[in-house]
Amino acid sequence: MIASSTVARPIRDRLLERTRPDGACLVWHGGTSGRPHAPYGVICYEGRQQLVHRVSYKLFVGPIPLGYQVDHLCFNTLCILPVHLEAVTPSVNRQRANAHRVPKTHCKRGHTLSGDNVWMGQGVRACRKCHALLQRRYYKNKLARRT
Repeated sequence: MIASSTVARPIRDRLLERTRPDGACLVWHGGTSGRPHAPYGVICYEGRQQLVHRVSYKLFVGPIPLGYQVDHLCFNTLCILPVHLEAVTPSVNRQRANAHRVPKTHCKRGHTLSGDNVWMGQGVRACRKCHALLQRRYYKNKLARRT
């Protein structure tokens, strides 16, 4: 019987071999979490799958304080460059994300979201024209059910 001589490669090597510089960022080119709008890199570390930006922070900066999240200062969720990562509270992370988010200028049907066409419904900016169409359709269906 032949003994296996495979030795686990150090996490730093596995992490760095799957990254490439892209502008000012060091971008992960390995597996991702599968979220299409904002994918996060993942790697097996300490016996379980973990987010690579958190692993990078632990390796190159230090431990992440309990209850903190690692924020991407560059807003690139695949970046693992330690100087682009900062441990922050969840509320600070949300505030930064909301400040970075650009408000929509048009609805999904192409109407402009400005001036009199903006309707604030349940804390969300919405298209007044589309809202009126939905209301008409709702009442039309409601009347059809009565007869």
